[in-house]
Amino acid sequence: MDKALFEDIKVSAYEIAQDYKKENLFREYSRNKKIRCADPDCKQPIVRYCHGDKKSAYFAHLTNTDCDYDRFDKKDNSILKQLRIKLFEHFTSLGYKVETECKLLEHHYSPVFCVKENESFVIEFGSPKTTKGYVDKLLREYSFNKISVKWIVVGSQNFSLKENEVSYLKRFLWNESKNNDFILVDGDEVVQYRWDKKELSLNDDIEIYYEKDILGNLIVVDGELSIDGYGLRFEDWKKNKEIKMSQEIEKNQAMGGQKRKNLIDIQVCEQYDLYKESSIESNITYNSSCSFSNSQGVVFTCCECGKKMHGCEFYETHVDGTGICNECVHNPEIFAKIIKRLQAKR
Repeated sequence: MDKALFEDIKVSAYEIAQDYKKENLFREYSRNKKIRCADPDCKQPIVRYCHGDKKSAYFAHLTNTDCDYDRFDKKDNSILKQLRIKLFEHFTSLGYKVETECKLLEHHYSPVFCVKENESFVIEFGSPKTTKGYVDKLLREYSFNKISVKWIVVGSQNFSLKENEVSYLKRFLWNESKNNDFILVDGDEVVQYRWDKKELSLNDDIEIYYEKDILGNLIVVDGELSIDGYGLRFEDWKKNKEIKMSQEIEKNQAMGGQKRKNLIDIQVCEQYDLYKESSIESNITYNSSCSFSNSQGVVFTCCECGKKMHGCEFYETHVDGTGICNECVHNPEIFAKIIKRLQAKR
């Protein structure tokens, strides 16, 4: 345990260990059983000060006891202890009054509590093992006590950047937090992940924007933890993604339109080749292989749409001044009627 009481004043084992003379005094106080557990409900409150080569400074009960703080400490580890110290120092430098390992809820110790003017919040730690029941219980109790809570995920950066392929706490924060994001701490790195919930789908299927930084650039923006400047860079990324998406759609539409046109051209050529082979009419001139009728200067009337155009606009022309224009040949509905008539003739 990092916290204890000496003459009703809360002290920190970490802070005591920074000064040799202070540590000397507290070793004496410890030997004389003058240090007490910080938990107000502890039934066996006498604790001792400990500091050795392998473990950093801490307080421990002299006898086994039913103590909330002791249970909190047994679930603790060196990574979380170091993170609390870093957050304490960082938010203190930002002008907050910071307290670590404080009992704000019944039977629960909050890792970090920050207060500044009219702003206050708790920072809770979570991991891939954090359950829905644990999150719901804490949020319900913090809400009842009107305490704002921010989450930091402690763990590895090696996880899927898909909203539906992550552990509960990450998915909860991506869906339920104000900005659809969360802060992850992995060693000395702080990473912020934000989910772009707007339904866009690129070939690379990017939906999460993230940045890595140092803890010193973690600030509070609109009441939420964030890397300094992250929001603006996220908006730029989102705009670039939307531009890329629009370009991709236009490209696919253009390619799709060309493919459809090529398919119709192939179908037209195949059907009209069959028609020409079986036709007994000798007064028809065909514009084959994209070569125009040699009556380009003559105006013809389309049998299908009635438009009058020069021969260069017709797929076939007749000596009576009629024909079938290219536009009708490439119209799926009209083309279907033409093919139906051709098949009937055959």
